[in-house]
Amino acid sequence: MTRRSARRCDHGWGQPSLVRTRLRGSPWFAFALLLLACLPSQAEEGYLAGFAARKLEAALEQATGGDATLSGVELRPIDGVLTIADLSLSGGRGPLASLHGKGLTVAASSWQLLGGDLRILRIEADDLRIELSEVTEKKQAGESLDVRILSELRRVRIDHGLMVYRGSTMAFSLDADGLRILGEPAGGAVGGVVTAGPLQWRRGDAPAQEIATLQARWHWQAPRLTLEALQLTGDFGTVQANALVSFTGTGLVIRGDASGEVELEPLATAIGAQQTLKGRAGLKTRFRAAF
Repeated sequence: MTRRSARRCDHGWGQPSLVRTRLRGSPWFAFALLLLACLPSQAEEGYLAGFAARKLEAALEQATGGDATLSGVELRPIDGVLTIADLSLSGGRGPLASLHGKGLTVAASSWQLLGGDLRILRIEADDLRIELSEVTEKKQAGESLDVRILSELRRVRIDHGLMVYRGSTMAFSLDADGLRILGEPAGGAVGGVVTAGPLQWRRGDAPAQEIATLQARWHWQAPRLTLEALQLTGDFGTVQANALVSFTGTGLVIRGDASGEVELEPLATAIGAQQTLKGRAGLKTRFRAAF
């Protein structure tokens, strides 16, 4: 072998060794090794779970203006899935008064959990209670709900839900028990089916009217929620409706149309009519309500 060929051989074998040496000496390589070595033990000790829980609490508080508390949080760092034993949020902006959940699963991007704006991709809950209230003048003057945290939501499963609305000047309340919501990806957004029942509607001091069942198809693309083929069944008969729910700077605006064959007496009681009405009638109307 000549000296020239030997030098070529030495150069050919030596270059990878030089690259490996530079990699091993790189501070980024050392940091990556340290992270990989520490990650399992930190996850077991709940360090990353606690960090992600604080990030989610902060994101919820920023979006709603309320006070959020999470407990019993576990994290799968590989895919950003959080399991939460209890979630509590109170004092939100707009119509949101409080939210309480048990047995929740929340998925987000792992990178977003560790840094940057958080966007929730999936929500599951075994037990969820949402309380809404009439938007006061003080709330109207403040900031609105920021629903961007749900702008990338693609999957929803809620069992055993309860939604409560309490009005003051509007003087009515609605308790929707047995709330169940399922949703999957739909055209770049999320949509599915919602059912509930029984529902208790009360206006002022009048006796409560029971709505036996509610069912509808829904579609969410922030900041709008669309309800299609909404059907309400109760003592008043059966009403079908389509509605668009919009999140505005001051609360919620609901508008749509409704139709059906109804019993006049329970319907008149439900809406607070002063006249006594009896019999059946065909209903066809458009409506708009702001909360």
